[in-house]
Amino acid sequence: MTLEKCILLIIGFMMAALPSSRAASLLLSGHVENESGSDIKGTLVALEPLHGGARLATTTGQDGVFQFDNVLAGTYSLSAYEQNYVFTVYAPVVVASKPMNLNIRLDRLPNGGLDLFTCDMSLVRGQVTGRPERVTADTQFCMSEGNDKRCTHLGAGGSYALYVTPRKYELSLITGSERLASQAIDATYCGEYKTKIVLLE
Repeated sequence: MTLEKCILLIIGFMMAALPSSRAASLLLSGHVENESGSDIKGTLVALEPLHGGARLATTTGQDGVFQFDNVLAGTYSLSAYEQNYVFTVYAPVVVASKPMNLNIRLDRLPNGGLDLFTCDMSLVRGQVTGRPERVTADTQFCMSEGNDKRCTHLGAGGSYALYVTPRKYELSLITGSERLASQAIDATYCGEYKTKIVLLE
């Protein structure tokens, strides 16, 4: 074997050993429906890495289906928002080695949406459901914007409530040093924002 062929063979083995960027890009899709099982079109669905990275967003089609292509393996929060429905967060969503499909159910808000009550503060409240063993006595629900951060411990049944100045925030659920869920929320309008955090396997 000539030296040139030997070098080409070595390069071929090295290229085969390199991780494929295509293999690292995965598909995450799902379906959004209401409590009656009907499709909800036009829902804003956002995917945010729990440990830093770019936020991805899309909307559901006429059939309530959403899809994210080229998702890197990792741990995420997935949120769904549609006017007149409860802002809902699913986490942690673990994207691993194969395509993932996740169905989301949104609960309709009473009175057709936000309950306005003041122009100075907004109330963000809700409940953590699923995986109660992951929620400990020091688990906190937090709202942060820049260096401004407000937190509260969970109440009975995983409930939480925080009054905040109307603006955009990062909503998060933290146990010790572990971030269980994290998602952007637009609370710029005065009123009450009903939310829900669903902890997954």
